[in-house]
Amino acid sequence: MSSGGVFKVNTTTPILRFTVDTNGEGQVTGTYEITDTATGDVVTTLSAAAVAANSTSQVKVPAGKLTTGRTYSFRTTSYDGSHYANGWSGPVLFTVGTSWTPTAARTPWGWLANTCSGAADIAAAASSGSSYAAISVTEENVVSVLWDGANGAIDVQNELMPNKLTIPAAGSDGTQVGGNVVYASTGSVDAVVQPTVDGGSRTLNILKDSSAPHDYETSFVIPAGMSAVTYEDGSVSLYADGDEEAGQAPVAEAAGFFDAPWAKDVNGSDVATCYQVVGDRLVQHVEFDANSAFPIVIGPAWWSTTQKITSAPQ
Repeated sequence: MSSGGVFKVNTTTPILRFTVDTNGEGQVTGTYEITDTATGDVVTTLSAAAVAANSTSQVKVPAGKLTTGRTYSFRTTSYDGSHYANGWSGPVLFTVGTSWTPTAARTPWGWLANTCSGAADIAAAASSGSSYAAISVTEENVVSVLWDGANGAIDVQNELMPNKLTIPAAGSDGTQVGGNVVYASTGSVDAVVQPTVDGGSRTLNILKDSSAPHDYETSFVIPAGMSAVTYEDGSVSLYADGDEEAGQAPVAEAAGFFDAPWAKDVNGSDVATCYQVVGDRLVQHVEFDANSAFPIVIGPAWWSTTQKITSAPQ
């Protein structure tokens, strides 16, 4: 869990993760350097098992390296067998507190969301005063997630397509859990928002029981002058009108993109789901019944490209 941009863990042997981002296609080894923030001393440097390029590296901190009550940072780099990455990543702060107990109502959803989505591309936790629970910043885009879920939204602040994605099924306040911002509700659906390192975001719905609805608006309004194109894998791209041809490869770069929708039950099994374009909105339909293994996590992802389309409204 995180508060004020610092993660909290209640174990001295946490699992650290990062996305192994490389242009290659071979195996990549992640290196993790952990520093005691109070002393500035490097307490350990760990090498993870090799993983495929552009996948998730992870390593468990061995016992005896971390001390409860202290704050640490870790940074990462990678090696593809020939070259190291260009320097280290930025530091991620975390505090160890073995007696700390996370909020019971919200914590399981954060970890469940991480498990179902992979979690490797979630932006390191950051906060901005009393307004934002998490911020993901790239050269082209800023995604800001408000603490206040009752009337809050994800602010997509890029030049190409600024937009405000409302947070569905949200409670009054967000809680950071494992890089997620979790909004607990009194109904059958809770929400988890994951700002990602590429300047996008995922808004995951947690369906707690069979009384949950089967259809979910993505809360993204297709801008005037744009059309949605759905592909065989279920993903959806947005193009300026006239730039797309139904059933054919696009002739211009998309202004926005939704990953193929997915849904997983508490056992990690896939649940049937698809997108439907209804008017100027995307709706995710989920197939489940009273015999399904709840909770079920459903998770679209959205981001916008960096290239402007001059015929699209600004």
